[in-house]
Amino acid sequence: MSDTNTCFDAELFRKRVEQHDSDTIHRPSLTYLQDATHRLFKNRIAMVGLLMILLLIVLAIIGPMVVPFEYDALEDLPYLTTGENGHIFGTDGLGRDLWARLWMGARTSLLIGFTAAIVNAVMGTFIGSISGYFGGIVDTVLMRLIDVLYGIPYIIVAILMMVVMGPGFDSLIIALIIIGWISTARLVRGQILQLNNQEFILAARKLGSSHASIIFRHMVPNFLGLIITSMTMAIPYYIFAEAFLSYIGLGIQPPESSWGVLAKEGVEQFQVSIHLIAYPALIISIAMLSFNLFGDGLRDALDPKMRQ
Repeated sequence: MSDTNTCFDAELFRKRVEQHDSDTIHRPSLTYLQDATHRLFKNRIAMVGLLMILLLIVLAIIGPMVVPFEYDALEDLPYLTTGENGHIFGTDGLGRDLWARLWMGARTSLLIGFTAAIVNAVMGTFIGSISGYFGGIVDTVLMRLIDVLYGIPYIIVAILMMVVMGPGFDSLIIALIIIGWISTARLVRGQILQLNNQEFILAARKLGSSHASIIFRHMVPNFLGLIITSMTMAIPYYIFAEAFLSYIGLGIQPPESSWGVLAKEGVEQFQVSIHLIAYPALIISIAMLSFNLFGDGLRDALDPKMRQ
């Protein structure tokens, strides 16, 4: 009788173990960064955007060296069409090689986009952290300053910088930085206010951690993904801002090249040769689309709520 009961108990135990195993969700142990990277690489649309961005960067580096023509060299062969006389994209009204000018312009436009986005992310994170962490009079002063700057259109700032410093790369960067950090500062301030009274922050204060350590070692890493995503989405905005300002004559000035300069020159001459506006417009559109596709994928990958 005891042997029968023992066999019955063993069989029941085995069935319960099998049932428990079948109800258990087996998932590999991954860190937050590993899981975000895995989900990002599984997003095919985001990967297409990333590949296009890398391709644009590579062409900006090596593109002007592919052809034996300088981007600002004048030739007596104006308005050549695609492929004529070794000019891959033809020439403009002054005989300058459009391929070389397009990718030399990519260097300028991409450099402005990345520089403005990175500097504004750093400035916004610093100012927003100080405002949200200390609160009181510090928060009030900084928020009122942000309210004042937020009401100033960046085109007005750009015009003032052109008057003071003259048109060019440096003045354009400064114009985009003066008020570009505001949105990041507001985002960071809101995140800091949410974390200010969390238990791990209170514990860090009790242990004597410095204000800088609490902010940048304990708080900022908790929303670093939001900052990176915001910075990625800001890059196409600054590229377009450069193109617009250069188009209306407030940015990069000829004979220097940028996508905005090429778009302006193409519009002025498109009735003579349509390719002068077609290629710059196409590259600007591809850049905008690529950064936005990658930014959307990066936002989803870094969002803990999207984790399955």
